[in-house]
Amino acid sequence: MKSITALGCALALALPVTALAYCTEPSFPIYTPRAPQKPSEPMCVVLQNCTQFDIDMYRQELDSWVEDLRRYVQKAQDVADEYAADALQFAKCELGQ
Repeated sequence: MKSITALGCALALALPVTALAYCTEPSFPIYTPRAPQKPSEPMCVVLQNCTQFDIDMYRQELDSWVEDLRRYVQKAQDVADEYAADALQFAKCELGQ
């Protein structure tokens, strides 16, 4: 019995630590950002009777939309980077590195 226990201990010490590790495959993130919707043109464009105020308001909406798009791109990049890092860690674990 002592020889079996000694053999088990010797094997456990001889195995690399990564061989005993459990590798967790990355899952797709639960949260993914949604792209903002482009503001619709004011009706006065179709009717060709826009005031300067209408044009300025639409321009402000477009500027705000562009900023929202920039934030969306950054959030999407962050989610993708995190997933890629998790996938790399998983691959290294599977390879025993």
